[in-house]
Amino acid sequence: MIVIRKLSECTLDQAVQVWNAGFSGYLVDMTTNPDAFMTRQAYEQLSPQHSIIAFDGEQPVGFVLNGIRMAGGRKISWNGGTGVIPAYRSRGVGRKLIEASLDIYRKEGVDTATIEAFTSNVPAIALYESKGYVTRDTLLVLRKTGGAEGGGPAEGTGESRGALGDALLPAAGESGGLPNAAAVHAGGPANASAGRYTLRHGTARDAGLLPFYPALGAWRVHWASLTAGESLIMFEDGKPAGYALYQRVYEASGKLAGVTLYQCEVLQDNRDPETVLRTLVETVLDGYGEVSFSAPHIPSSRTDLLRLLEEKGFQTVHELVWMTRDMTEEGRA
Repeated sequence: MIVIRKLSECTLDQAVQVWNAGFSGYLVDMTTNPDAFMTRQAYEQLSPQHSIIAFDGEQPVGFVLNGIRMAGGRKISWNGGTGVIPAYRSRGVGRKLIEASLDIYRKEGVDTATIEAFTSNVPAIALYESKGYVTRDTLLVLRKTGGAEGGGPAEGTGESRGALGDALLPAAGESGGLPNAAAVHAGGPANASAGRYTLRHGTARDAGLLPFYPALGAWRVHWASLTAGESLIMFEDGKPAGYALYQRVYEASGKLAGVTLYQCEVLQDNRDPETVLRTLVETVLDGYGEVSFSAPHIPSSRTDLLRLLEEKGFQTVHELVWMTRDMTEEGRA
């Protein structure tokens, strides 16, 4: 008989065991260990009280890791991982786990439930659809290997792109025109301006406070998930026109290993959205030299951003569906 228990009632060894077995044969290697499992819980804001493990007797046979938080005045949940060990697949365990998770969401007053699945994982998508989830978009995971193109000298050359103030000087013969983009290097100034444009460097939360920040989106690219994230906000004539959310990743030695772009949004009625978008992307990504670059969970509907990233050498390596379920009274029937 299958019994559902809270993750908080289980041992760490049980959780790691069922995670590794549940993800065996998965599209990407998800193997973990106790330290990495705990780090994932904290980094992705997954809750042991809201996460569950299915047991057959004393054997863990499946799991769902869940997170719940407020975003944009609404309570949002996220299924941060579902797995069933091979011997128990196609026996209804996954369905029981999803149903139990939905019960938790209802008890916690969740407004919108969210989940992602690889587009090739047809059985999982069918299960989620049968429980009321609807596909809202396709999310693309893009990557690019490092290089010194498109943004100035590589790291370690002794050269410096200098301050953002240098980067934002108007082109020759222009006044307040298109700013030249540059990398946001450690140690540079927080603010720089040229003509009607201003760039301000800050925390991920700073972007989340903007009136046009999209509260509902992929869980892992939301500002609250980016504890080490940074923001670059572009102002036009003193008013926010767009922002980028990103993070620089460092090796244990302190050397920069990579840059990840999570979001890049432009105010909907901006008069020159291409200029704002290109400036933000190039300022964040260019000029780092031989490091890796990634852009996870970019919605396929963002054709403007995808076109620019592809122009800069990014390639799609994974595709996922982003699904939501209305948990309000209107959506529970």
